[in-house]
Amino acid sequence: MTSNESDSPPGPVPPGPGESAAASFLETTAGRRDAPPIRVWALALTAGLVAAFASWLIGEAFHDRLRPRLLSTGGIPTVDEARESANGIRAAVALQSSLAIGSLGAALGLALGLAGGAARRSARSGMIGAIFGTILGGVAGALIPQVLLPLYFRFYDPDRDDLLLAIVIQGGLGAVVGAVGGASFGIGNRSPVARALLGGLLGAVAGVVIYEVVGALAFPLDQTTKPISATAGTRLLGRIMVASLAAAGAAKSAGAARIEQGGGKMSAPRTRVG
Repeated sequence: MTSNESDSPPGPVPPGPGESAAASFLETTAGRRDAPPIRVWALALTAGLVAAFASWLIGEAFHDRLRPRLLSTGGIPTVDEARESANGIRAAVALQSSLAIGSLGAALGLALGLAGGAARRSARSGMIGAIFGTILGGVAGALIPQVLLPLYFRFYDPDRDDLLLAIVIQGGLGAVVGAVGGASFGIGNRSPVARALLGGLLGAVAGVVIYEVVGALAFPLDQTTKPISATAGTRLLGRIMVASLAAAGAAKSAGAARIEQGGGKMSAPRTRVG
């Protein structure tokens, strides 16, 4: 052994052909699938806004056709006529709500599933999330008003606007839509579905609260505390608040999960002494 060989300090051992190929593949895969946070947020929020506008167009197309029929009588209505009219109004409101929430759930599930796949750069997972979200969001969104609106009418007082009742009932409607949308984003983005579901749920509930408070202060005549508000503008506002904040909650949860996963996988380079 020469003096140059004995005095040279040990250093990192260059990887072999197999290790180099594997490392290159992993780096390429990570770079292709892990999108920057701003891209994830932009895709999610855009999906939320598109879903809100699309569901609003669907709801407005059928809004006038589903209006309750006015009671037609030559004088003071009898008890049976008044009861029949009230039941007709409740049935029409329930049908309008099923269409509104069902279309929002389907549109949000579709849009967030595709957005999650686009953020992950995976068309397959995006399609799976979109199919899951469209079916479950549409079905759950159409059914949940039939469960919650009877409770609303039980406590509803026509002589006053009950903000708390509106937040509870509409918060429940929004929570279902937000949960399905968040789960769809998690499936498309291949992030923990439970966390994305919870983020979408909490975001949607926050959107309902903000919408109800803003509606009571800025639009006191638009009946925003009712399941279906009186004007097209406030109906659009409600959808935007629920869908955009549900999308934001899902994106935030997915991003936090990605950071935690990335932090747990970091390791120092291996060296060999010899």
